[in-house]
Amino acid sequence: MIIVGNIYNTEVETPRLDNPYGLILVSNKKDGYNVIGPKESGFYLKGNAKSVETISLNDKNYIIVGVNDGDVEVYEY
Repeated sequence: MIIVGNIYNTEVETPRLDNPYGLILVSNKKDGYNVIGPKESGFYLKGNAKSVETISLNDKNYIIVGVNDGDVEVYEY
C-alpha cells in the first residue's frame, strides 16, 4: 500500500496538513503491515501530493505521483 497526501488549501483557522514524505506499507500476511520508511525505500515526497498510480514498463515497475502545482514525481521499485 502506498500512502501520500498533503492538504495545503485548508481553511484560515486550520493549519495545512503536511506530511514530510509518503509511506509504503507491506502486508505481513498475518495481522497487519510493515512500514518501509523513506530512508530504506527512497520514497521522499515533497509538496501537495494528490494522486498516485503504479505502472509497469519494459519489465520495470514505477510509482508515479501527481503533485499539485509541482512536478510529477516518478520512483522505480
